[in-house]
Amino acid sequence: MSEQTSNIGYEKKAPRFDNNVNAIISAFLGALSILFLLIIVYVGMIIGFISIIFGIIALVQMRTTEQVGKGMAKLGIISGSITIALPLLVIVYAITSL
Repeated sequence: MSEQTSNIGYEKKAPRFDNNVNAIISAFLGALSILFLLIIVYVGMIIGFISIIFGIIALVQMRTTEQVGKGMAKLGIISGSITIALPLLVIVYAITSL
């Protein structure tokens, strides 16, 4: 008789990587805000602010779940922050140089 090993109950499952949806939205809106910053400044700033909010929500959610996407959330926060800060710095420079 040949010996057969039985692996019933010990199935090896591949790790499941779920991307956080808010992180994806944050990264997308961050890239979109930079694009709109070149076209319509105020729309780009509003989209950047929304991107920051989605990025923060995503980071908070990823603390308690096993979802991935921290890089996308950070990308959305950084690009949204740049989109808000850059026009403000230009306005401050324009006012102080008068």
